[in-house]
Amino acid sequence: MVSFEVRIHLRAVEVLLLGMAVYASIPSAAQSAPGADAANALEQIAAEILEAQTQGGPYAKELIEPLRDLSFVYQGKGEHALELAALEQARQVVRANYGLSSLEQAPLIQQQIRAEESRGNFPVAWDLEQALLTLAQKHPDDARAAPIYHEIGDKRMDLMRSYLAGERPPQLILGCFYHRSQQQPVPYDSNCASGERGAALLHMTLDAQRNYANAIAVLRRQQEHSGGELYELEDKVLRNSYLLRDYQTGRRSLVRLIYDDAANAEPTLGRIERLVQLADWDLLYDQRPLAFNLYERTHAYLTHGGVAQASIDELFAPATPILLPTFQPNLLAPERAEGATGYVEVVFDVSRYGRTSRIRVLDSNVSNAAQSRLTRWIVANRFRPRLADGEVVDTSRIVARAYVQE
Repeated sequence: MVSFEVRIHLRAVEVLLLGMAVYASIPSAAQSAPGADAANALEQIAAEILEAQTQGGPYAKELIEPLRDLSFVYQGKGEHALELAALEQARQVVRANYGLSSLEQAPLIQQQIRAEESRGNFPVAWDLEQALLTLAQKHPDDARAAPIYHEIGDKRMDLMRSYLAGERPPQLILGCFYHRSQQQPVPYDSNCASGERGAALLHMTLDAQRNYANAIAVLRRQQEHSGGELYELEDKVLRNSYLLRDYQTGRRSLVRLIYDDAANAEPTLGRIERLVQLADWDLLYDQRPLAFNLYERTHAYLTHGGVAQASIDELFAPATPILLPTFQPNLLAPERAEGATGYVEVVFDVSRYGRTSRIRVLDSNVSNAAQSRLTRWIVANRFRPRLADGEVVDTSRIVARAYVQE
């Protein structure tokens, strides 16, 4: 068998003429491979590359897969410069075959971004990400654009969490988030390295929200009304709407999900729970007539439909009060008992508007400080009002136990 090094040497001149320097780098990579598996993988890939070149020329589309395989080999070896060289050559082949603005190159750009980030080259990674967004914007009717927007939205939320944890990731400066969200111009005299903390958090959240919304729009243009990704995106839009205090965007997301549940013939109780969540949302934003009407109509539907009283009570009179919105962590949830170091048993009133009052600790085995934290949390939050005889109750007396860790 002709060795890997010899085969590459025989084509080295041709490879260099074609600007494919990555191939010329393969021999040294094989010699330094930690084991036979890596060398064998490189040898097989080299054979595929040479065959594709021979059959179809320097930009044969059959080169795309082996070039990406080559990038994965280098990625596994931590040789990101060689990984990037292989990816760049693969992109050139893709563009030659599918066009300069083809989405076929998106997975390659995404891998380039990760490779640049892995070696700490964040400015280049940021520029590549902006190019990827521009590419997605050119294909509003292509379902492949949705995961691009989704991933970048997630990255903005990860950035925000890092910032809240006291870090200052380079993307904070590269995106100039102290002064703008991505579609707002940066003021002429802005210093992107500093600014108000609240403004940075707002702009990161807005940018994430815009990307999630773009992903949803792409999927819905494809008549996509089901599937995990769409539901996941709508959930993220709803959560961000709560952070942004954006009533209308959050409500539209819930309404879309209600129609999706109906179109997908989801189980009745699941669809009903979504309706109740819509009423919760209205109540949180003081749209009281809408909220009370929806609560009561839903309760009547369940009652007249012969649904078991226990199931109705889980929604409208549960043993554990339901925190609003329901996706927030509930300190009164019984599952928090696992791993807890103590408890606080409290009694308090919940009004028809979900607000709390007359809070009192009944029993506890934790410090006064832990008790105070819990009571402050109860004051700061709202809970779903209870229904009796089909109507929202003016005031409900609640007794609950919170499990805490000190």
